[in-house]
Amino acid sequence: LQRTVCEVLEPQYPQQMQYSDDEVKLTSEQRKNIMQSLYNCKILDPACGSGAFPMGILQQMVHILNRIDPSNDMWKTMMRNVAIERTSEAYMTASDEERNEIINDIERSFDESINRPDYARKLYLIENCIYGVDIQPIAIQISKLRFFISLVVDQKNNTNPTDNFGIRPLPNLEAKFVAANTLIGLQKKYASLFDSEAIKAKEDELKIAKHKIFGAKTVRTKRKYRKIVNDLRLEIATMLKEDGAVGNDEARELASWDMFDQNSSSPFFDPEWMFGVKDGFDIVIGNPPYLRIQGIRNDNPQFADYLVDNYKTATGKFDLYVAFIEKGYRICRKRGILNFVMPTKWTNSDYGEGVRTFCLEEKPYMRIISFSSYQVFNASTYTGIQWFIKNEHPVLDYIQLSCDINTPDKLEVFLRGIN
Repeated sequence: LQRTVCEVLEPQYPQQMQYSDDEVKLTSEQRKNIMQSLYNCKILDPACGSGAFPMGILQQMVHILNRIDPSNDMWKTMMRNVAIERTSEAYMTASDEERNEIINDIERSFDESINRPDYARKLYLIENCIYGVDIQPIAIQISKLRFFISLVVDQKNNTNPTDNFGIRPLPNLEAKFVAANTLIGLQKKYASLFDSEAIKAKEDELKIAKHKIFGAKTVRTKRKYRKIVNDLRLEIATMLKEDGAVGNDEARELASWDMFDQNSSSPFFDPEWMFGVKDGFDIVIGNPPYLRIQGIRNDNPQFADYLVDNYKTATGKFDLYVAFIEKGYRICRKRGILNFVMPTKWTNSDYGEGVRTFCLEEKPYMRIISFSSYQVFNASTYTGIQWFIKNEHPVLDYIQLSCDINTPDKLEVFLRGIN
């Protein structure tokens, strides 16, 4: 759906992204299609650090919503329809009071007497679209703080201390940003963890609980659904072990992972277990870490061996970012986009042979903008912006700076001149 909308509306895309008051010339149906595509889009930063890239793409999505639906009427209608669909299907066990609370909560989110319009845009995009992983728990805390602040600034405060000065309780982002080792996966017997009907039923319960904890407003409600989430995870882990979907070690890892423990980092990452994303992400973005294998082997030889044994790209004296290329590409869905800011050295270095072979085998559409010696990102190495589109026609667009550029303005002129 996302790709279809992009192909149909590509001529209008620059107009949508403009920061101006010019009217966007789209039909109502086109606007709905774009909005639905945005809402369905699953985006991951697998090494999110402080959350700059997820926040950047959230701002772009919010800007597009503002351009195509400045009044927020279409977005509000869509969110109400989504909530009604949930209450009629997955939320069959909810009481009338709970269903009414869901709708009332949407009304409050869109109430412009207490919130700015971008608040509702951000809130539901964050809940449904944006994910981040980082091996450092402190990085995850900073990412969540960044998103909390982005919501707080779009609420209108008042002078009433009993009403928390008009600031609504913030959402719980434990199911959106997790501390984990992105490059270590689970050994699974089946493509999906939730393969049997019994486990799928538990998965549906887990989805409901995670949705409710995202919007929980009181400490009591948060504690209630935290317990439900943890109990369900333990149940599912036991069922997966008994079903033979995972081994004993994997079952123990699944059961031991506590999404609410802010000080620990999971030794594994699984999008399905942690985020409920089964079919891959539409967009994987970020700036993966640059770290040579020699340093990794000195500090963590077991992890170094794992990389060599499990990643085709981990050849020679490789750098860690090449494994992130492979991992990011693997967890993209069909026609998904991997977009990293990273060194271009893999294109012609000895250690890049694994990546080049991987690209020849997978045949993605690739686009590389190399900035040569110009330090666009103030990095310690020469970097570029690089795209890998999965299951697309295999073409390489390689663009390199053709002139000396020493100011951001000159760089912008160069980028805008690329066709």
